[in-house]
Order: sequence, then C-alpha cells, then structure tokens
Amino acid sequence: MARSSIPNLNNALRMFLLRSYGKIAPERFQKRFVQNFLKPKRPLLIARERPDLPAPTESMRIPVGGGIGLVSDTWVQAWRWGDGPAVLVVHGWEDDHHCFDAIIAALVKRGQAVVAFDLPAHGKSGGTQSTIPLAAQAVAGVAKAMGPVRAVAGHSLGGAAMTFAIAQGWLKAERAVVIAAPTGPTYMLNAIAKRFGMDDARKEKLFEELKRVVGFRPEEIELLPKIASLEIPALIVHSKDDAMVRFVTGEKWAANWPGAQLIALEKLGHRRLLFDSATAGKIADFLVQRSSAVPETRVA
Repeated sequence: MARSSIPNLNNALRMFLLRSYGKIAPERFQKRFVQNFLKPKRPLLIARERPDLPAPTESMRIPVGGGIGLVSDTWVQAWRWGDGPAVLVVHGWEDDHHCFDAIIAALVKRGQAVVAFDLPAHGKSGGTQSTIPLAAQAVAGVAKAMGPVRAVAGHSLGGAAMTFAIAQGWLKAERAVVIAAPTGPTYMLNAIAKRFGMDDARKEKLFEELKRVVGFRPEEIELLPKIASLEIPALIVHSKDDAMVRFVTGEKWAANWPGAQLIALEKLGHRRLLFDSATAGKIADFLVQRSSAVPETRVA
C-alpha cells in the first residue's frame, strides 16, 4: 500500500467507527458530539507581529452566563484602552483578543477608546465550552461592566455573537462591523449530520440536545431573519478567498442588513485581513463615525 494512502484509510476507518457508534448508542453519541462541538481548543499563544499598541489602561474579570446549560456561570477577561464611549471588539473561534491588535491600534491612534475581551473557553478567560448565545451574553456583560460602548466589531464567531446580542436586545450600539462571520450554525450542523449519515429523526434529536445545552435550537440562532429589522449602520468585511466562511456569506450579510456596506477584499483569507493595515484603517474609520447619542446596554 502506498504511504500517501494511509491517512485516507485512517480517516475512512475513523468515520466508519463514529457512524457505527452513532447508530449503536445514539444518545451517548449525541451528548459526546455536542460536548466536543462546543469545546474550542485553546490557541497556542505564539509571537505575533504587534503594532505600536499601548498597554491597556484597565483590565477586569467579568462573570457571564447563568441559565444556559453546561456552559453557564463562567467568566471572561476584558481590557480597556482610553476613556469615554468605546468600541467593543469580539474575536472568533479558537482565537483571542490579540487578533484585533492592528484594529485596536488604528482606533487608539484616532483617539477612540476600545474594549476587548477573550471569549469563554478562549485565551485568558474561564470555561470549557463556547456558543453563540453564551458569547453574546459575554458581549453584553462586558459592555455593561466596561462601557459605555457605542460601536462593536466582531470577527467570525465573534461577529455572529455580537449581532445575536444586538438582535436579542442585550446590546445597544450605534454601528457595527461584521468581519468574515457565519450567519449561524445550521449550515455546518446539517453538513455534519449528513456526513455522519443521520436521518431526520436522529438529526432532530441532535438539535434538541443542542437546545438543552445551549438554550436555543440551531435555527433560532440564525441571523439572516434577525438582521432584516436592524436599523444601525453596518459594514461587512469579507475576503473572496476565505476558505473558512465563504464570500457568498458576506454577500448575504450585506443583502439582508438594511443599508449595509460591503468591503470585498482579495487574497486576505479568513484571518489575514485582521492584520492588514489598510483594512484596519477602513474599519477604524467606519467605527469612529458618530450616528446618534450613546445608547444604554442591558443584559436579558
């Protein structure tokens, strides 16, 4: 057997065993699947090319969660740069707040206060699991504790979480930037269910298990129906070569969010766009604009 075919054989065997396990012990499989699906790997902190960014002026540990199944009652670590109404930035899955260093630096250079934090089960925050609703509660909790917050920007899962918080009424903001974000979990979960050979009945049980743990069914987290009623200005930033979240998703964000602007980038992938100085400047320029009086934030 050729050496190059061994990984494919191992993957096929692993998938066969997982499918078999799912059929033999479906309830145990569903619980184990949900636990693994919601558990990020903490990123290996490596040396990053940091811009000229001053040290935060304030840091705080903030409790979040409560009443959302297995991922309740955790805490997040947050930081603030500057005084006054701030821009809140929210990182994505298996990342930490440092992915926003270039954008934070661009905002601070423009005299804008900034608040950043690590999502639950990420970076320096507590917890072992993370979901869009819990991340959205963390967004609202950080805004309440370290605000006032006047605008928000989120990358990937963070973009979905901050938008969910706005749509649920947990967060008020003047304007928002959505960077390479999915519109919800349903597409991925349907693809995974198909890969594991789940019929409709098994998939329904999986979705119910997710609701038990997360507090919402996957379709209740979908954002396209929710953003159609949002009235705040939005900037959608997406690269055409994004292999993690397809560019067509960015187009859907822009088409469904009334009045949203779309910046279509080239050759900056899913994450490189965060470190591109020109893109950081465009995002900062949008965020520092003023739309109205600073709104209040509440947590449901």
